[in-house]
Amino acid sequence: MDEHHDEHQIEDSLRKLKQEIPVNEDLKHRLRASFLVINKKGRKRLALFGLIAAAACLAFFFNIVSPENFGEKVYAASLKISNQVSFLDIGQGASLKVSEHQGTVYMPIAGKGVFAYDQQGFRQVYDQDAQVQVSPDGKKLLLADGNIKIYDLASQTVQEVLKGDGAVLYYEEPSWSPDGERIIFVKRIYQPGETHGFTVKESGIYEMDVKSRKISRKLADGAYPAYVKGREAIVFEKENQIILKNLKDGTEQVIDAGRFPAVSPDGNYAAYVKVSQTSRQIGENARVTESVDNVWIADISLKTSKQVTANYPHRYIDEKDWVQGLKPGIPQVLAYSGIYSYYDPVWSSDGESLYVLKNNNVQALMRVMRVDFSTEKLSGEETVKRFLQALIVRDDDYAKSLMKEPPEILTVSNPRQVGYQITGSGEEAGKVYVDAEIYWASTADAYFRMMKSRFYLSPGADGFIIDSIKEQGNWEITSADHTAISLNKGNEKEILFDAAHIPMQDQPKGDYRISCLAYHEPDQTLVFTVQAMQDQEKGQQAYVKLFSYNIDTKELKLIDTITQVGGNANVGVGNLILDNQGKYLALDLFSDDDPDFKGYTYLYNLHTGEKTDLTHLLKNTVVETMHAKFWQENNLVFTISRQGQEVNFAYQPDQGQIISFSE
Repeated sequence: MDEHHDEHQIEDSLRKLKQEIPVNEDLKHRLRASFLVINKKGRKRLALFGLIAAAACLAFFFNIVSPENFGEKVYAASLKISNQVSFLDIGQGASLKVSEHQGTVYMPIAGKGVFAYDQQGFRQVYDQDAQVQVSPDGKKLLLADGNIKIYDLASQTVQEVLKGDGAVLYYEEPSWSPDGERIIFVKRIYQPGETHGFTVKESGIYEMDVKSRKISRKLADGAYPAYVKGREAIVFEKENQIILKNLKDGTEQVIDAGRFPAVSPDGNYAAYVKVSQTSRQIGENARVTESVDNVWIADISLKTSKQVTANYPHRYIDEKDWVQGLKPGIPQVLAYSGIYSYYDPVWSSDGESLYVLKNNNVQALMRVMRVDFSTEKLSGEETVKRFLQALIVRDDDYAKSLMKEPPEILTVSNPRQVGYQITGSGEEAGKVYVDAEIYWASTADAYFRMMKSRFYLSPGADGFIIDSIKEQGNWEITSADHTAISLNKGNEKEILFDAAHIPMQDQPKGDYRISCLAYHEPDQTLVFTVQAMQDQEKGQQAYVKLFSYNIDTKELKLIDTITQVGGNANVGVGNLILDNQGKYLALDLFSDDDPDFKGYTYLYNLHTGEKTDLTHLLKNTVVETMHAKFWQENNLVFTISRQGQEVNFAYQPDQGQIISFSE
């Protein structure tokens, strides 16, 4: 290995890390004076910046009331959306619906089997692809892959209860009865075409007794069947309609148009996906159609229904340009679908939430999303928290649902938001407002920013809607030359620290630079990393030093020196984020000697000096790489990568425990 290559190897690795992020360099150096700009025509532009690419992190855990415990009957239309968050990126390819029991989510992943996700980690429980539904007591899984099997989680044994032929006969979409004694399923018989293709000869819904394994009766023709607790009835899909069937008298009623029905554990609600279609004429021979689907819930009693998600059309071309380019006399249709497609909503076992598959049709990325319900409206502060969370995790549909006039584009990738703090609320000229500090950082770079913003809100269906956002101040901490750290406020620039002030014994012998940093304004504490570069001439391998510096007292403290991660030398730093109390710091590290380029996250208690390697806290989980994403109040949200999936967890440093987003 030549000397020139050694000197630039870490730089190349950092460049590789940055290349994974769609960076807007202009935005990085010229963050807007406010992130809501109103032009002369009154149109709003939001310049908020999201998370690093492939980040699928999320937010979580809000006090909500289970529909099962509402007491008096609450109609679907009266339920409030208390949170909506995506917490797992499945990746590309076909995916099947998930199933949840008491905080453990079971999810099939195409080509890889069935996995369980909870606070213990993300682990494989079955090594073959299959539809899955967990039993009411949480002890068994129904698996369907053309055959139907029952998998015992304790003994890890599987029994086949129905067998298709793999050619024309398939058993699919099984579902447990509320007491776990029966299952309902779909029997499909396909008729091959004379030359190619096939037709569905039968899609029948049948019932089986679990103990005797006997098929007792055929209940209906359709798909996606589910029992209704407390009634002798089932809900299923037939010809793009959601059907409620009374099994006593055989009568059928249409709940709504839609697909993929799921019945809540208490039998009160059905969730499903419904497509709304609109058409408008924009020229003599030009028409625009929009076909956008959303998740809905409806009362089993047929009283009310409510739209849960807020999808929007993917308008990928300019309609005026399109019309002008058309040949006269030839009718043309411009068809838009939604930015997202939703599949297979499933209720949580306590009835508090829905789990939904959400596919980004632009990025071709499938995610698992959780929607929480409550009877209480969101406060102004909670609304702002949910909005900022949605921007971080790129749930643009939810973020837009919280805005009165949402812009077309909300998030950009780098610099990215790494935390926020609600600092106050009140009324101004009769308008409710919430103040927040928002923190930004840039991957593998010496950049940190704080923005103070005031959110103006008005009452909305689920609490409040954000009318406008006004910036009330900001500052940046940068190190343009990677040797001096400066505080920039408007046109004023103050040097806070110079690398020349690092004691000789703590300075690397060879080439080095100041890298990732953060600043906690209340106690005037600057934390920063020094990246020692590979320098063969000086006999120096790459490593990282972590320092803190108090601006008032001028005290410089060496917190840690990291020369190895995962048993490998030549260490680089990619990310540093500080909590809003200035107590905990998360540091992302990698080794240039690691052929897998695995990422590690260390968490430091700056008050005690304690260091925690988060990689070791997840049980029975293969961690290919790990990244810290953002601080949500006192919890660190981080992501692990495993075989193409991005899985998100949170760490509570005060309690020293991992939390999942399914609890």
